[in-house]
Parts: sequence; structure tokens; C-alpha cells
Amino acid sequence: MVPGPGGKPNALEVEILNLAGWETLQAEFSRSPFAPGQTLTVVTVQGTPGQMIAVEWREADGTRWVARVPLTAAWQIHVLRPTEFHIRTSGAETKREGTHFRPDRARAFSFGPTTTAGASAGAAAYAIAPVAVAVPPPLLENFEPAVLETISPWYKQYETRRNGRVVRVPFIRPRGLTGMPETEGRYQVVGPLLHPAATRYFTSAGANLIWLPWPALSGAERAETIELLRAAGRQVGFLNAGATRIVVLPGEPIAVGARVLNASRKSVVAEVAWSVRVGSRRVSRPHVRLTIPAGEARDVKAALPEPLPPGEYRIDAVLTIDGAPCDRLESYLRLFDPAAPRRSQQRIRASGGHFTARGRRIFLHGINYRPRSVAGLEPARYRDHWLTPQNYDPDVSEADLAAISKLGFNMVSIQYNRPDQGRPLLDFLERCRRHGIWANVFIGAASRLRFDPARNAAMLRAALLPGNETVFAYDLAWEPHFGKHNARCVHDDAWRAWVLEQYGTLPAAEQAWGVPAPKDERGRLTNPSDRQISEDGPHRVLVAAYRRFLDDLVSRLYGRVVRHLRTLDPEALFGVRTGYGGTGQRGNNEDMGYDLLSGAAHLDFISPESYGMPLHYQQARSTGFITAYARYAGHGKPVFWSEFGASIGPRDGTAATRRDQARLCETMMRVIADSGADAMAVWWWAGGWRVNELSDYGVSNPDGTPRESAIILGEWGRKFISSPPEPLGSGRPLRMEIDRDADARGLHGLWERSGDRFVYAREAGRRVLLVTPATCTDTAAMPRVQVGNVPYRGTGPLKYANAEIAALRVGWAGGERTVENGSELEVPGDTHYEVTVTLVNTGEAAWTPAGVPPRPGACLLRTTAGDAPLPEKTAPFSHIQIGPLRVYLRQQPFAITGRLTVHGLGPFGEMLRVRLRPAGRESTAHRIAAAVRPARFDCEDQKETND
Repeated sequence: MVPGPGGKPNALEVEILNLAGWETLQAEFSRSPFAPGQTLTVVTVQGTPGQMIAVEWREADGTRWVARVPLTAAWQIHVLRPTEFHIRTSGAETKREGTHFRPDRARAFSFGPTTTAGASAGAAAYAIAPVAVAVPPPLLENFEPAVLETISPWYKQYETRRNGRVVRVPFIRPRGLTGMPETEGRYQVVGPLLHPAATRYFTSAGANLIWLPWPALSGAERAETIELLRAAGRQVGFLNAGATRIVVLPGEPIAVGARVLNASRKSVVAEVAWSVRVGSRRVSRPHVRLTIPAGEARDVKAALPEPLPPGEYRIDAVLTIDGAPCDRLESYLRLFDPAAPRRSQQRIRASGGHFTARGRRIFLHGINYRPRSVAGLEPARYRDHWLTPQNYDPDVSEADLAAISKLGFNMVSIQYNRPDQGRPLLDFLERCRRHGIWANVFIGAASRLRFDPARNAAMLRAALLPGNETVFAYDLAWEPHFGKHNARCVHDDAWRAWVLEQYGTLPAAEQAWGVPAPKDERGRLTNPSDRQISEDGPHRVLVAAYRRFLDDLVSRLYGRVVRHLRTLDPEALFGVRTGYGGTGQRGNNEDMGYDLLSGAAHLDFISPESYGMPLHYQQARSTGFITAYARYAGHGKPVFWSEFGASIGPRDGTAATRRDQARLCETMMRVIADSGADAMAVWWWAGGWRVNELSDYGVSNPDGTPRESAIILGEWGRKFISSPPEPLGSGRPLRMEIDRDADARGLHGLWERSGDRFVYAREAGRRVLLVTPATCTDTAAMPRVQVGNVPYRGTGPLKYANAEIAALRVGWAGGERTVENGSELEVPGDTHYEVTVTLVNTGEAAWTPAGVPPRPGACLLRTTAGDAPLPEKTAPFSHIQIGPLRVYLRQQPFAITGRLTVHGLGPFGEMLRVRLRPAGRESTAHRIAAAVRPARFDCEDQKETND
């Protein structure tokens, strides 16, 4: 304890030598510490200037509310109202969004620095005096800034310079650029869109929010502003007007529409006319007359009578009242012919462990992109997504892409959530093509371990994605993780089935594990406890088995998804940003983020993330170990650092936080250079406050000018694009042996044990290759152990050999079907069948082919329909067909089961299960013990935060 602000030794002092993630302390309560009437939280702190601590209340229902407190050298008292705590969205809590912290429900309080809440990685120190609760003064209790779009609170505007003056300017908001009804409001500007002289926000309730930076305007800007004020006074105008589709394909009808609001006190007779033009030439002018009662809105539509040739058009919508012009809105339309010639772009491929284009190695220097107009949006509108037709603004995206290209970036990572966003995405991709930028497109096809082929097909069709060379890759899941013990229980049934598949019985599994199996309240096997996941100990074999189960669970789902997507876009690349709060970090392990090994056989590149990394390169250099681990996990596939970054905090940050953001970007690029990664994408482009996450990770200022971090990244990008990074070193590479099973903490424990060795090797000028005792071996020569480094005695998952069943082709005279493992297939009876099985080697050792007779270590598929030898050596991550198995089916169903087996050792990999049922027989099961079942995809499940 140290002296507090009053001199008494009652303050807790905390010093953190290397903050990486979060370092928080927590107190729990059986009932709320707030007495009736008390709602204020009083926190008194001092510490490292420029740093920040998070203070958090957790309510009885588990909802977490966090506020951020800056540190200064002197003691500062912070009085926090309930409305100053913001919800930490992580799934179930989203039902509380839009409400506020309830002090009477408080059950736990935590405090401390965390990099996900504005603190900078590296050294941090703070002292905190006793935390108090208090009754608010009457005026303070009820005061909360009104949410007035473009005006209030503070995060609705940003500072920039205009005509030599510093002014606060509203963030761009939806301008009503389509014929689809706008339900909230329309943003208008005087002067340039990106540097307005004045703005108006006309709400759907009829309010007019006017912003003027100063009263003295001259020339055209003055005249436009006067007209803007007159329009506001009339209280009649467009909420939206334009084409009902921003992109129209050949043969599709072209329609325009508008929503007109009459917020005045009298009915009006109006006319809406749309002029479609190319440059100054008008090509069509439909119009509609209507009567709008007082206080109401009306939607109108009209069809263009004649077809238009491909091209880009502008649509001028003019509203007249009683013959006099009242409002005008200019929007955009693209007539797109996929077969028409346009600028060719090289398709990215993964080859030889790197990305290539037309056979030449290329470095993808990217940025996670959302337009500058998303800053300061309320959570509901933010989640509505910038690619939703009503929100998409082609002029803003065009300006952003021009700035991104000028800075030297050649790739953007974007999120695409629903088919209705397909046409705006198509336009955006054409703009990327124009600027020579590739797009990594998140489609969420493997999110939450769900598989919905109809949705996947609709997503790709809606934006014409198949064959589009502007698409670098499809991102299948966003920071997937399994969560804590209770969240993981949803997979317990699959875990129990996997244990029986691999060990035969639970007692046999317990014997291999050396500890009792964890049980739920019904006495059934459940998943390991959070303590077993986060601490090493005698339970490590159990946890190693559970980690292998999760690898298999993920891989089997990824396999199904990728196989389906390849039928739609055969040349596509697939990846998953496999990080959650920073790959390899302690918190990533505690929330059980997917390992980089999980599903790697089906991906074209491996995508770690870096959060919690120290600011200084010498402290952060061990992060390059994760690059090496990603290469190992992918058997040499390219490595894409899909996210890293730092928040500068509220109100455009401070000089210190902006400097730290730039320093972290510099450090990450040095790590990439040192470890020889193939791609990167900083988080993210748009500067400004992100309300739902309480962060500003933007590398650009809100006005589109680069922050120092973007300038540094641009310099590195130009260097890497001309000469992709290679880890420097002389002599033979250092082969560093690793073992994920040696520590219950998985990759986190492995990194902690091996990171320093990696740094020593790099400082000595040695390249590093991660290996295991099974690297470059086969099933005849690999160590004969099972997962967890336990001797193999006929049961249990082999540590270095693993297999997955990709497909089963069932053929008969006059017919053929290909199905997934676990299917039940209705076929004709009384005939002969041939079943050919496609297998994937998902382990580390190559499979040895079987001779006659098979020698020890050779692989064969042993089934209830007979045995099939492996025809040829099969390298890790390779596919091979085995069989056919021959079956004569009479009038009774026949189940084929079996597993790959190492001759002289035992079975391994996924169990083969398929049931052939004669047509007309009653089905007993439509799926047989499937570990991953297809389910509908819910777009609301997407997690869009890098907590």
C-alpha cells in the first residue's frame, strides 16, 4: 500500500513491466455494494501519463459494463454515472444494449489496464485509492447528452481545418441515395461532401438539425446555405430518392423511387421527377404526382421506359410543391454487364508457401476497411452495416479507396453479411479494381460451426463473386472461439461421441488421461474446467485430447464448407482470421480461440492476429514465433497477419496515444519482416469513435488524411510490395522442436516456453523452422504415441496420424451419388454397389501405402464391407481416394463403418459411417452420429469486434 491523495497509506500500487492483453483485479459481492439512492462510482487514480485503466461492473445476470479512466501523474478523482459505463457486447448480453448499468444489480467490480480498452502495450503503473459509491446531486443524476445525429454527443463530429481554421465537422451520414425507404434521416451538405461548409440532417420525425462552422459564408456557399435553411423551414423534402438497385444487370428492369416527408401542418400536392444522365446528357425522365397529407410520408416508384447501355449514371431527383422546386437529391446508378471488357486484375494464388500473381510472388499490404462514415454511429445503425443498400455511399468509398491506394495499400479486408448487400459490394469491388486493390471478403460461411449451403450460394451469386479476380480470398469465420467452460458445453455431445470414436470407452480414455474425466451434474462426460485450460498440470493429457477434439470438430466443418464453396468458385482461396484478442495470448487461450492448426488442411493460408503485443520491437520480436507456428500449422502455407492495431482513445486521442499507435504499427511491420510473413491487414481504416466498442483504431483521421501510423505503414508497404520480406539468415535453418501437448495451456504455453528461443535464434542470424519428432516421417517411422504423449496401446488418438473423410461416392449400374460421411442414402435394392472413399490426411505424418502382404506401418481402410489398402503414399493435407468397397444390397439396409488403420499399430482418424437403404424401406435415421450437423446460419450471430 502507498499513500493516497489524503496521505493515508490506503492506496494500492500496481506496476506492470510488460502489459500484453489485460491485467485486472476483481472483487465479488453477494449483494450490491450500492445502497438505495447511490448510483455514482467514484474512482481516484494516478499513474503513467497517457495510459488508461478500465473499471467494470458485472451485474447478477452476467452483463458487463465498462468505463475508461485516463491516468495522469497527479491524483485525479473520476465520478462515473451509470450512463458512462458501456456494455461489453459478447453474445447474450446484446439484449441489454440500449439500456444502462443497474447499480442495484452489481455483483462484481474489476479494474486495471487492458489493451482492448485503450491501454497501450508495454510498461504501465498506477495507484488506486479506495473505490467509493455515492448519491448523485439532483441535476447530475438526470443529465445525459441527447443523441442528435450530426450534433450530439461529442463523437458525432470531428476536428479538421477548413479555410485555415480549425472547425468541428459532422461525420457523414446516410444521404438517402436509393429508392429504398430511409427510416431515420437524410444527410445533406453545402459545398464538397468531404469538406462541407454547412450540413442539414432531416430526420424521419421531421426535425432539422443544422450545423454551421461559423456564420460568415460567402459566394456560392452562402447562397446554398440560405437555400438549405429555406428548405428546412418548408419542412417538406426527400428522405431518399434514387434507383431501387444501385447496380442493375442486363435484362433487369430499372426502377427509381423516393420517400417524401411532409412534416408541415398542411397537405401538399407534389411532383417527383427523376432525371437519369450520363455527364450532362439526360437519357430518361420519369415523374410521379402525389398528394401528401400533413405529418405523413409517402413512397413513390417509377420504371424507366427504355433500357440503358452499361455504364455509370447519375440520377437527379427533383421535388416540386405547387409547381415550385422544393428539394433536390443526386444519386448514383451502375448498369453492369459482367461480360463487358473492363480493367483486368491478376487473380491471387497460394503457391510455394507464398501469394503469387501471374507466377510472381506478391506481398498483400492490407487494411481492414469500413468507410469513414461509420464513426460515431449508434450501435443499431452501426450493425445495419455500411454495405446495406440504404447505407452504402459510393462517393465516400471512392474517396477512401483513392486515399488507401495513394498510401501504398493493395488490399482491403471487408465484411459482407447478407445477400441484400451484394449489389453495393459489386460496385465496391469494381472501385477496388479501378484502384488496383484486392479484397479479402468475409462471408461467414463457417461461423459458429454452422453450414448453410443455400445461404452460401445466395451470398456468392448476389455479388457475382465467383471468378471475380478482385476477390483475393473468402474469410470464413471472424475470430472464432469456444469460450469458457459453460459456453463450451454446447459441444459436449460431440465431445462424448469423439471420445467413444477414438478411445472406445470412457474408462479407456480415463486410463490414458491419468485423471478422472470431468462430469456434469448428470454424471456425463463434460469438457475440461477453465482452470484446467488455463493452468498446466497433471490434467494436460485430458486437455490435449480435448484440444485435438476441437481441432477435429472445426476441421470437419471447414472441410464441408470449403468443398461446397469450391463447387461455386473453383479458383477461390479460403482463410479464417483465427485470432480472438490476439493469437497465442493468455486471454485467447482462456476463451479457447481456435488454434491455428484447426482446419488448416482445408485453408489456403493461415491467419493469426496480434493484439497485446508490446510497443517496442525488442520486446515484441518473439511475436515472430507465431508466424513460424502458423507456417508449421499450415505445412508451409502462406501466413497472413489479419489484424493488429491500437486504439488512440476518445476525442481523437492524445499525442501519446497516437504516437503509441504509430510505434505499434512500426513494430508489427518489423516483426513481419523478421519472420517473413506474406500479408497483413491493420485494424482499421476509419478514424473516429466506435460507440459499441469504445475505441478508435483508425489509422486515418476522420477527414481521410493519414495519421502517423498510416504513413509508417505506407512506407513499409511500398518496400514489401517491391521486395516481399524474407527472414534473413545464413547457414542451415534452426529446426526448433515443439510440442503443443507438453503444456495444458496449448499454444499460449508453447509460445511462453519457446518465444525466447526463437528470439535468440533470430539474433544469431538463424532462420527458424518449427518441427516435431514426426516431421518428414510417415506412419511406418513416426513415434508411436497418442495425443498427450502417452504410449499407444491400440486405442486412443494417434498423436501424429489423423484422417478425415471428405466424401463417399456410391455407384451402381445406372446411377451414382456423392454424399458426406454420416449420410443415409436411399438406393435401389437387389444390386451391387461400389463405395469409393475420399480421405484427407489431417495429421503430420505421411501415410504409408499398403503392399501385399501389408508391412508394419502401412495404412488400409478396414470396414464392415471389407478392407481397402492405401494405393499410394499420401502427404499431410493431401486428398486420396481409396476403394472401391463392394457391397451387394438386398432388401435390408446395410451400414458401412470402419476406420483407417496402421498395420501393426491400430486405427486412427474419423470413423466411416454410411447407411445404404433400399428404396421404399422405412428410414431409421437420416444422419448417423454426425459430429457436425448442418444448421441454418443466423446473420445476427456475427461478432464484429476485436475484443
